Amino acid sequence: MPHSGGPRSLLLLVSTTALVACGGATSAHHGGVAAASPAPSCSTAPGALDPAAATPRGPWPQAERDALHTATAPVVGPQRGTVRWRRHLEGAVTPGPIVGAGDVVYAASNGGVLHAIELATGRDLWTFDGGGAYGSDLSTSPALLDGGLLLWPGPRDTLDALDAATGRLLWQRNFGAMVLSPAPGARRVYVATMDGRLDALTVSRSAAHVDWTTDLGTHADSYGSPAVGADGTVYGTAGNRIVAVRDDGDRATPLWHFDIASGTEVSPAVSPAGVAVFGTNDASEYGLGPTGQVAWRFPRDSLTYSSPAVAPNGVAYFGDHRGRIDAVDTRDGCSVATYALAGEVWTAPAIDRDGDVYAGTKTGHITGFRANGTRLFDIATTGVVDSYPAIAGDGTLLIGSGDGNLYAIR
Repeated sequence: MPHSGGPRSLLLLVSTTALVACGGATSAHHGGVAAASPAPSCSTAPGALDPAAATPRGPWPQAERDALHTATAPVVGPQRGTVRWRRHLEGAVTPGPIVGAGDVVYAASNGGVLHAIELATGRDLWTFDGGGAYGSDLSTSPALLDGGLLLWPGPRDTLDALDAATGRLLWQRNFGAMVLSPAPGARRVYVATMDGRLDALTVSRSAAHVDWTTDLGTHADSYGSPAVGADGTVYGTAGNRIVAVRDDGDRATPLWHFDIASGTEVSPAVSPAGVAVFGTNDASEYGLGPTGQVAWRFPRDSLTYSSPAVAPNGVAYFGDHRGRIDAVDTRDGCSVATYALAGEVWTAPAIDRDGDVYAGTKTGHITGFRANGTRLFDIATTGVVDSYPAIAGDGTLLIGSGDGNLYAIR
């Protein structure tokens, strides 16, 4: 498990033009590695977005809000950084919270207990004990489906199906390895496991049926949850590879894969135009086009544990071990903005309707920025903040810390 370093002074650096050279488009064969090349400055600027409205499932019903991993809320997020409440749970709050209908927050800790929490008060509506503890610093989140079915990646290599209103266990399936955040698609739910498998499930309130399984062409570990593009393409990461597959009902048909020299420990995200963005343990963030070609390669000069988010306007946000969040136009890899935080960024960013950006750091800070780079707030906790955040329907930011607290911030 990582440990938290001491607080550092917070730096701020933002640009509405390019801060680094844009990643030029290149031609690359599958499995190739492309070199970055300079390109003109970007004309896109961070600002107001057009995220999808909250669904009947809730305002933030799964990891990074939706299957594309936009992590973008249709409301304005916190502006003052007031801690509305904090809840001390059974262990480090590394798992990421989600927010369902009726302003119910679903959150767990490494202690292995899932809580349904009333947003207004921070009190429990119900709890479910998973019967064990998580032994990982990997942030996973439950997913809410239509009909009030809650899928929770439990602490004993299980996917647990619960009634979202009561917390009653409906069924449980063991996958033999840690289950990552489920990604609901149009017809099925896609589940990756830490041993590098990707499963497609048909689920109901009574059972789950595995329609197909693929090892993504590797036998390497996976730390990334799947993403699903607008056309139904499923993207997964394992080892040093990102893979795109088509769901053909009874099997997964590989479309393409792309290998890098180092590994990847994050989930992918997908732009509206089908550009898949993923981070690596080398010094670059990649944007891959719909056929797997390298659209751009953005020089981070650092590895990353921060899964990217791609907002509806096509701007990708991702953190790194330099302590920065970069905003990059997915059309060409041009830098839109850079936000500097007080330590390595281990969370995915969350973005609000106006393009404000929120994230946490290894040094225990929870920080918000306006789209133009003005710092909104900086809250110091006493533990590593590696919990992937969520934004509720009223704009409250929900995020956990290694100090054992779930924070609700306005």
